[in-house]
Amino acid sequence: MALADLFKNSKEPALWRECADEVNAELLRIDMQAARRMPSISRSMSEVEAERTKALEPFKGIVQMMQSNSWMQQRLHYTLGRCDIDGLILLAERKIYPWQEIFNAKAVHGTGEELKLLQRAALEQGQAVELTQALRAASKPGLLVEGLRFDGNLDTVEQLLQMGADPGLDNGQLFLNAVTEGRTDIGRAFARHAQGNIFLDVGGWMNWAQQHRKIKLFDDLRDIWWDYGRFKANDRETLVETKPLPDNTGNLRIVYNFAARRVSEIYEHNNPRQALVKDFSFDDYGPEAIEQARLKLVELGGEPSVTGYTLRGKPVTPKANITGLGKGVP
Repeated sequence: MALADLFKNSKEPALWRECADEVNAELLRIDMQAARRMPSISRSMSEVEAERTKALEPFKGIVQMMQSNSWMQQRLHYTLGRCDIDGLILLAERKIYPWQEIFNAKAVHGTGEELKLLQRAALEQGQAVELTQALRAASKPGLLVEGLRFDGNLDTVEQLLQMGADPGLDNGQLFLNAVTEGRTDIGRAFARHAQGNIFLDVGGWMNWAQQHRKIKLFDDLRDIWWDYGRFKANDRETLVETKPLPDNTGNLRIVYNFAARRVSEIYEHNNPRQALVKDFSFDDYGPEAIEQARLKLVELGGEPSVTGYTLRGKPVTPKANITGLGKGVP
């Protein structure tokens, strides 16, 4: 097949793959040392710029073919996403493709490590990449063309959320869509990073699925809620677990305070409106429950200072501070 034929507007997955491999091969042929040459005593700025331009000249024909055949964005992202990261950074530095376009492509078809490299390189050039577009692209499974499907990218979703992308994006629709499409692993990543995010109500979506008799979706959302939706890392030493009381009569909140080595069970009743509190030392509470709470707090980003077991030289156990967690609810 002639080289130009690879770049024709097509919906053939095999051609997409072959074309992407050819683009990457051409990118790898660029003399990166010459393309990034810096001025020196022996080379003036004009000489260096001429060298840089010459190094990229063979690839400009590839770019022209990519841009002149009216590709859909999915194909551009598929192609760039399969290319060498160092070459892509060079293309962004030379303004051949925008940083954001390359970042979005790698969010879909790349790795979390590549996203970190891109973000760092962009910042060094005084550019910022926007996380929202990338998270939408990375987390949403869908058909690219007949015979080629994108199933979501857990690795890049995790990285984008760590970078600060909003897990409650689109009022939780991205989260719901991923779980609906069978990517509960991506849904769990959203839920794990959604501490205090009012736009990602896992329990609310679970109840919605139950009301609409979406049995499989309800089961998946319930599992996610059990693992993440009912837990909150209040601070690095405190985990709060919230459980509904039977028949929607209220909530039970369990506060594991590792700094104070105490557990507070707060029974919040709806009718009449009241809160009852029971306090326990770690020594008087179930060791398995405390250990599971410690592991959950660590998973949610906390840093409990003790394991929960009795420490020598600590005869006095301070009482946990539970202000605002239920007692005296109006």
